[in-house]
Amino acid sequence: MIEKNQEFILNIYKSLKSNKSTISLAESCTGGYISYLLTTIPGISEFYKGSIIAYDKSIKINLLKISETLIECHGVVSREVALTMAQNIRLLMNTNIGFGITGIAGPDGGSKYVDVGVIWIAANNNNRTLSKKLNLKGNRENR
Repeated sequence: MIEKNQEFILNIYKSLKSNKSTISLAESCTGGYISYLLTTIPGISEFYKGSIIAYDKSIKINLLKISETLIECHGVVSREVALTMAQNIRLLMNTNIGFGITGIAGPDGGSKYVDVGVIWIAANNNNRTLSKKLNLKGNRENR
């Protein structure tokens, strides 16, 4: 699976290098996997500052400062939570770009509100915020 994602990670590295930007991540359902992939790139330490693996809701609330009200209103797997994760990790780690990833990797954990395989990814910098909802199929290793 690493080889499958390597081109994507190399593109992130090239973009960071050409823009002289720094990055931090708040990962939930990926469990630090994106951070791991970034650290396989020689020279990434100039741009990658760190991450928080906020797998449990309490970590999102206590470390990433996501309000319980936001989580109660929108759910932990939501656009709003992913956007807040991205913004707050950027501010916490003092980087140019922050990424937030939250979702349900499965095979269990889905609910009547969110299906297994739903992932929200968000990116935040000083000027704009982007988000994307993914509906992934297959097992955890193939997503």
